[in-house]
Amino acid sequence: MNRRIVMDRKVELQEKIESCRQTIVECEKELKELRTIDVWDSGFNTKESLWLDLQRVQSGRGSYEYYLGKYGEDPCFATAALLEKLLPKLQSGIRLLGCSILAQDKCAEFCITGCVDESIAEAIRVYGLPVSLDSRK
Repeated sequence: MNRRIVMDRKVELQEKIESCRQTIVECEKELKELRTIDVWDSGFNTKESLWLDLQRVQSGRGSYEYYLGKYGEDPCFATAALLEKLLPKLQSGIRLLGCSILAQDKCAEFCITGCVDESIAEAIRVYGLPVSLDSRK
């Protein structure tokens, strides 16, 4: 493949990811409006999924600690417990929103949504190198 085709494909895939991200954020917002803490689904023998409200976990109002070390029994909740231990606490300037976990065939995949709090936004502008969208063309 030539460079232009590869670059066009990369942009196409990134746009697809962005579209999915927007859909995920909208669904998470509605789950929170429904006062959902978590949603677990075990539709198949080899697959289960979990969505959880990370804002609750990050603020200390929810805990999955009980599931630490129980991956063989409950991979989604054990993954949630591990993420709870590893992810930043509320004062870090990163607000976590939600997390979708899919456990399938001895592997757990997850996708986390969140946003940068204004308390660290300035630090990102000062230390980061902003990329102009025009420079990607």
